[in-house]
Amino acid sequence: MKFYPAMPIDGMNRLPEALKVLGHPVERGRDIFWSYRTTSEPVEVKLNAGCHDVSKTRVNLIHEAAMGYDIGVDPQTYEGRYVEKSDLQAVRIGRVLNDNIDPVEGMVYQKFIDTSINEKEFIELRVFYCLGELFTIAKYRLKSDVFGYRAHHSEVVQPFTKQEKENIVKFCELFGMDFGELDILHNKRPYVIDVNNVAGVGLLNETTYPMYYEQVEKLVEWLSE
Repeated sequence: MKFYPAMPIDGMNRLPEALKVLGHPVERGRDIFWSYRTTSEPVEVKLNAGCHDVSKTRVNLIHEAAMGYDIGVDPQTYEGRYVEKSDLQAVRIGRVLNDNIDPVEGMVYQKFIDTSINEKEFIELRVFYCLGELFTIAKYRLKSDVFGYRAHHSEVVQPFTKQEKENIVKFCELFGMDFGELDILHNKRPYVIDVNNVAGVGLLNETTYPMYYEQVEKLVEWLSE
């Protein structure tokens, strides 16, 4: 598979490492958009052309169009708990707020979605998406690390209704992401909080690696058609 405009950093990301395991080359070229920047200039590629902008600001905009309800809030007027976090990819800083504030440059504001299962833990969903199909892993995480990424337990789940799946697929299509991962919080309905087109390694295990490898092979087959 050919990556553009950047090349993957060796050992850092899930997709290129899976390609190596499956015996496929990792080369430079215009098969799939690949950049470690939050925003880049649009380029002509076969896959993930919309991922030139993976800011949470754009996530908020696409969310309302695809899901039919919003995740973003105005911190100056919103009533209730909400989250302030960095608009940049892979920058995990933020805070939970109750009071209205003036927006801070470089930060984005989203509803606080409570997915607690007890006083110490909450569930965050990681959706693995490939050309209209998906599977989902529930990550059990500690509230003390709410803006981190570590999960002390994970398992495959099927949390979405048929309509919710259709909305998630629509989100990915509108976003221009053909292959990648979504972070979703689910409380009565799903809220997409982040898009990961250059997801790192980790999280998968002996049960879920075969599911991911199946997606990668589907991607390779699609490119060869």
